[in-house]
Order: sequence, then structure tokens, then C-alpha cells
Amino acid sequence: MKKIIYHLRKILNWSKNNHKSAIILGLLIMIGLGAIYYIFASKSTDLDSDIGGQKVSLITVGDVIGLAGKIETTGEVQSVNQAEIKAEYSAPVASINVGIGDVVSAGQVLVTLRNADLAASVAGARANLQRELSRLDDLRQSVGGGATSSYEELVKQQNITVANAYRSLLSDDLQAVPKSAYGSGEAPTISGSYNSNIEGDYVIDMYASGANSGYSFRVSGLESGSGTVKTESSVPLGTRGLYIEWPEDFSGNEAWIVSIPNKRSATYATRLNTYESAKSSRSLTLSQSNSNLKAQEAVVAQAKAAVAQAEAGASKTILRSPVSGSVVTLPVKLGEYVSPGQLIALVANKGNIQIKSYIASNDVENVKIGGKVLVAEKYEGVISRVASGIDPVTQKVEILIEVTDENISKLVIGEFVKVQVEVADPVEITSENNTNQSLFLPLRAVKLDPNQAVVFTVDAGSKIVAKVVTVGEIKGDQVEILSGIKSGDKIIASVRGLNSGDLVSVE
Repeated sequence: MKKIIYHLRKILNWSKNNHKSAIILGLLIMIGLGAIYYIFASKSTDLDSDIGGQKVSLITVGDVIGLAGKIETTGEVQSVNQAEIKAEYSAPVASINVGIGDVVSAGQVLVTLRNADLAASVAGARANLQRELSRLDDLRQSVGGGATSSYEELVKQQNITVANAYRSLLSDDLQAVPKSAYGSGEAPTISGSYNSNIEGDYVIDMYASGANSGYSFRVSGLESGSGTVKTESSVPLGTRGLYIEWPEDFSGNEAWIVSIPNKRSATYATRLNTYESAKSSRSLTLSQSNSNLKAQEAVVAQAKAAVAQAEAGASKTILRSPVSGSVVTLPVKLGEYVSPGQLIALVANKGNIQIKSYIASNDVENVKIGGKVLVAEKYEGVISRVASGIDPVTQKVEILIEVTDENISKLVIGEFVKVQVEVADPVEITSENNTNQSLFLPLRAVKLDPNQAVVFTVDAGSKIVAKVVTVGEIKGDQVEILSGIKSGDKIIASVRGLNSGDLVSVE
């Protein structure tokens, strides 16, 4: 000690006499001490790293038994009554009529796009429709050479023309001829216009009676009846518009026949040709008029379809909410150019929440409608629907979960939450020593190699120790452990990046 004090005094005296040199010496000593500290600090850090290693967390097998028989996945919070409004037309945004959080009604306009071109198309289609309607009206007014006002009137007129021609054929030059080939008396006169379309013969038989002329007649054939024979005036022959009058010197023994039409008449062929011509003219006129009308009606129908199409296109620029609810998302700005399929808004009714999630196809048999679900580790729910096929995007099966918990106010529509789905027949451990029972562990806690499966534990020296286990089937993110560990064993929660013999520190 005396020697140290002696040397310190000498250094102090020297520094007083050599002030500048003392400063330099002090700086060198400080640099040296700093280097020594850095070296020892680095070694100390390396030593600490070697001793502590990667931090890991442990789980107790008994604590994870509660996860046995559950499928863990994620799901998106949705409203049962929600709608994504997407653009169907490429155009800039012309107006935004709502904001995030606004309450809207079904049919309310949310966003409009510029639609000058579509509006012009609608106006043009409507103008064309009016032109074609006017042409159709003119055609209907002009059918029949302007004598009628519609196709129906033309039909009526043509039918009347044909009917008149037929009546003339049946009524023209009617004559009474003797029923007997040997009849020789003067024939009675037939007058009037036959007003029926029924063809046939009137048969007239005479008999003596108390009439002034001394005779009466009976009628058979087309009609049945009787009458008085008169020579000074005509009397009805049946009820169809014909009359008969006898000559002064009639013979009471004669019987007569009146044929409808009178094919013996010299004008019969002319009347028949007139009738056939009327029918042909009617057929041709109506066919041509009908064809023209049908063609124009088809043009009008096309014009109406063009208007509907143009209006449908224009309606795509007026984006309405199909449901009532609140605006959850509105990712567009005024003037922004949008494309078909781009999301314009999301409207949802927050009164009824559901979760859309997906599970592996091999898990479908383990879930059922009404199965219990835990959402976000706190909200209760049940499975309301299981898709019958695999989603082509996710390659998994979609399930819908109805949240039955009343306290769901913290769930936000659109967020993704953790979902635990109970399987239909969960596996349970009933005794710590019952090695005949199987259990399920999270896949992240088991290292699966081609030749074996292991779980990791940590020994007293903070080193990883591998324990070989026998695994069974995999359900979702759970793997069945048949043997190798028991309830109460502590294992590393995640084996990712770890190997047997690594030094670790337990959190």
C-alpha cells in the first residue's frame, strides 16, 4: 500500500511539471479502459445469449385439454343484412351523397357517376321510340285505303263485304219450281232478301181451306210453317226475309220448291264469282295489312327494348343502397374514376351480426348446424350454415356463424376475429394416468418429421429435450396424440425454429 501511494505521488508531481504530457497520458488511459470495457461487455452479452438463448413459452398438457375437439380458425364479422355496392360502369364520381356512419334507407342514392353519354343514349332511344310509334299509328290509320281507322275496323269492313256478297248469292233471282216434273201451272213469285247463311230448299204444299182464295199452304225443308194463299199480295215464306205471292189462275194441286241459292239462275255463276272474289280479297288485304302491322309492331318492340336497355345502362351510374342500415365503408372520392367491380360502399345493419369463416374440407364431418362456437374468445355463437362445396378461392368450406351473445357491441363489421368451433364428437381426458385415452394438441406444439413426431420440453439446464410421441388424425389445427405424453407435462407452445439441444429462456 505504501508503494502504491509513493508511485501515485511521483505521478502527481510529474504531471504538475509536465502538464501537456499528462493530458495526453490521461486520454490514452481512458481509451484503453473503454476498449477493455467493450471487450468484456461483448463477452458478457455472448455469455448471456448462450445461457438464455431464444425465449419460449410453455403450456401444460392439462391446460390445453379444453382445446381438444375444437377447430381454430378466423372469420370476418358481417351483418346478416348487409350489401356491397360495386360499380357496374366506368366513369368518374359525380357526387357522394352520404358519409361514413350515415343511416340510409333501402333505395337511397349513395353515389352518382357522370353519365352524359348514357343520358344522350336514353334521349336518342326515346326519340326513336316515338318515331316508330307514330309510324305504327299512321299505318293503323291508313289500312283499308283510309276508309278505316284501325286494323280491327278493316277486318270488320272486309267481313261485311264478304257477307253482303254471300247474301246476294243466296238471294239473287230466287224462283219457285214445280215439285213434280209434270207440273205446268204458273209459278208463284218469290221476293225479299234471304237473311240467313243456311242453304237448302223450301218445300211448299197447297191444300183447300176456308181462306178467301180457297187454299192455304204448308212449308217444310229449311223451315216449317203454314200460310194463306193470296193472289193480291205477298205473304211471308218462313221467317228469313222471303215472301211468296200466287198468280190469279194458280192451280191448287201444285207443289213448289224454292232452292237457296238458285243454281238454275242465269246470274248464279256471276254471283258466285263475286262472292269468291270478296273472300280472296279479304284474305289478301288482311294478310298484307296484318303483316305490315306486325312488322311495325316488332319495330316498336325493338325500340322499347332499346329504351329499356339505355335506361338500365344509365341506372348503373346511380348507385343506391339495396338495404337499410349504416354506411360502413365508402372508399371513393369525388372525381375519382371508378371501374366495373370496384367497391363503392358497404351498407350494413348492425342489429344482427354473423361471422363468415372457412374450415378444411376434412373437418366438415366434425361440425354440424347448431354447433357451439366461441368468437374472439368471449362471444358465444352457433353454426347457422355449412356450405355444400369447396370455395374456389380459399379451397375451403365456408361456414356462417350466428352470434348469439347479447354483448357484441365491440365487434366491428369487417374485422377478422379468432373463431373456435366445437367438433361434433370432441375427445376428452378423464384421468391423468389413463394412457388409453387420446388428446389433441395444437399443431404448432408438435414437430412432425417424416420418421417421427416430437414435442419439446426444457430441462433444468435450459436445454430443449425432445419427447417422441405417437400421433393420430389431424383435425383442423389440432393433432391427436395417442401416446408419449400425459396430462400435466409441460411442453413448448411453439416448436417453430427450435431443435433438440438448443438453449432457451422460458418466459
